[in-house]
Amino acid sequence: SAHNTPLVGRQQEMGILREHFGLLAKKQSSAVLIEGDPGSGKSFLVQNAIQATGQEIGLFLTAKCQLSEQTPFAAIRDCFVKHIRNLSALSS
Repeated sequence: SAHNTPLVGRQQEMGILREHFGLLAKKQSSAVLIEGDPGSGKSFLVQNAIQATGQEIGLFLTAKCQLSEQTPFAAIRDCFVKHIRNLSALSS
């Protein structure tokens, strides 16, 4: 889990994410695109950033793109579907 494993060598990226979290704290919207090779730690970076600095300031929706996906905006669609399912589960 992100809490048990230290994040090393990503200070610059964490700083950028903290800047965006600062915008959220000021009630401004923000979006960040994180890209890189498979296995390079993108998801781990985001999980750490949210846990370290962003848990209390907003709703975080994450999407994961797949090279094999042919549908435009599928990752964004999947992100919202996941969020709606989570909301439905909470109301049950």
